Amino acid sequence: MRGITVLLGAIGKAERGTVRRAPDAGRSTGRPGRRLALRGGLAVTVPAVLAVALAVPATALTQINVATSTASRAIPVGSGAHGLVVTPAAQSSPAGPIVSGYRSTKCAVISGGSDANDTPVVIADCDGSAAQDWTTEAGGTIQAAGKCLDIYRDEKTNKAPVELWTCTGGANQQWTPDNGTLVNPVSGKCLDDPRFNVTDGTQLEIYTCNGGANQQWNIPSAAPAKVWDLTTDFASHPELNPAPDQYGDSGVWSWEYGTGGQQDTYRLDTPYNSDSACHVENIYTWADGGSDPFVTYNSGPTIVRICGFAENWDSHTIIVSPGAESEGTGALDSIIGWKSPITGEVTVSGSIKGLNTYEPGITWELYRGAENLAGPITESNNQLSTIGPMSVTVDSGQSLYLEIGAGGTSGDYDDCALTFTITS
Repeated sequence: MRGITVLLGAIGKAERGTVRRAPDAGRSTGRPGRRLALRGGLAVTVPAVLAVALAVPATALTQINVATSTASRAIPVGSGAHGLVVTPAAQSSPAGPIVSGYRSTKCAVISGGSDANDTPVVIADCDGSAAQDWTTEAGGTIQAAGKCLDIYRDEKTNKAPVELWTCTGGANQQWTPDNGTLVNPVSGKCLDDPRFNVTDGTQLEIYTCNGGANQQWNIPSAAPAKVWDLTTDFASHPELNPAPDQYGDSGVWSWEYGTGGQQDTYRLDTPYNSDSACHVENIYTWADGGSDPFVTYNSGPTIVRICGFAENWDSHTIIVSPGAESEGTGALDSIIGWKSPITGEVTVSGSIKGLNTYEPGITWELYRGAENLAGPITESNNQLSTIGPMSVTVDSGQSLYLEIGAGGTSGDYDDCALTFTITS
């Protein structure tokens, strides 16, 4: 069909066809063709790339060329229903990654780096490759490899997969940034990393917006967002307290202990050699003389039944524990401090989950200086507790404190896995 020109002035009606998926053929390699009923009773089938939206009157366009999918007059992005091929709008942001707000080392990636239609968009390690270079466009689309971030077959239900597809101006390719989320307006649902799964190759989907950290995304913008990730920054300087951030700002992170909400009692943790205490390696612990409360980073492989306790410490994970009555420190909280190197609005998010079978429960609170922003929030029975996401305005040099306490229990066996991320 190369070079054929179809005159739109003669088109009367467009009817969408259907495609059935073979039982084991996987996802369809193409979208439905459309049958165009022309005046005079002649009907021809053309590829979906030439589909003409019902919303466009017969006189709206003079002609469209099948070989190039271009019209004789410009079609603005979003002017017609799904199916009308348009030329992508000029870039309104520099190309960059879409970074997970739940795990800052993970990005939205075109699977296999392919630019083919129906290519899944998945979660994977951020590596700076072209498959992770996205642009946010003035027309509301998000693009990579010359194509758009697309909801499969215009679906609006939970768990509808997200893929790469030719930019059409359809409502299923529209995304609105909203407090760290990416919302598809027609479905009202958010771009979602299913079940907080950070395994490479997990396909992204849409899901009811619920405020979860797995629906937080840092998108490319004219002023690229900065990300302060507790795990990443601790891993970069496990021997320092206070510790710098990845941008070279000194004294940004601190590991402390004290009475919750009483900053005059806060003290810096001191280094403790966990290797000798439990005969484990690759553990970096900050604690007051080795007692609870403590903050630890496991830089090595997963440790099963650490020190003989009924808990496992996953690889590359931050572990925190509040004070314990058995050690005479039951009234003390484990405190993560973040001293802002910027002035402006930041988004705070994270998660905390108990690790020990016998955990009685913990509470967490978030402070800006002496001001309580959230909490106390109780986590018990090893349930996942999400922190934020919430927007906070900070001044340069002002501190946020995440405080993890025993919450009225003994504090014994309260070891928890923690993620904590702040983005500008």
